[in-house]
Amino acid sequence: MAMNRVNQRSLRVGLDESRGNIQPATAKTLVDTFLVRFNRQNAATAALARKDSLALIPSQIAALTALRDSSADFMKPQIDTLIIEVDKVQKAKTAADITALNTAIRTFTVTAVREQTSVHDSVRKILTDVQWSLLPDYVQNPSANLTGPAPGAAGRGGGAGGAGARSGRGGGL
Repeated sequence: MAMNRVNQRSLRVGLDESRGNIQPATAKTLVDTFLVRFNRQNAATAALARKDSLALIPSQIAALTALRDSSADFMKPQIDTLIIEVDKVQKAKTAADITALNTAIRTFTVTAVREQTSVHDSVRKILTDVQWSLLPDYVQNPSANLTGPAPGAAGRGGGAGGAGARSGRGGGL
């Protein structure tokens, strides 16, 4: 049974050579690794995970749950497209034309950052100032670079940029 290893510094998924594996990671595994970072920095998910310590009231829980689910539904087509393009390149191996994959990655990254910013701004409006202050720094100040250091790791911080309103998502740059 092949086990994939995730290098947290670079978030690369690959073979765990110490276990003698010979099977490469699948397209879905590669994309899932990227999504771990996106989901970890999702402010709605982070707030819901801390609902007891934040003393969320039922209306806040309902609003955060709807926001989290809406974000997941919005990102699904972009995720599916990325999985398809990664799979094509993996199957073609060295003969692969990576132009479509590079375009899919750029589109996905821009969309993910915009969505992350939109969710962040919406959660900020749902929570009180005290509740917001209790969230981890990586949630309060999400990284614009989803492929950068993992939350809590050393690295540069900063705001996410992009469209703040949910109505602006999906548009061009």
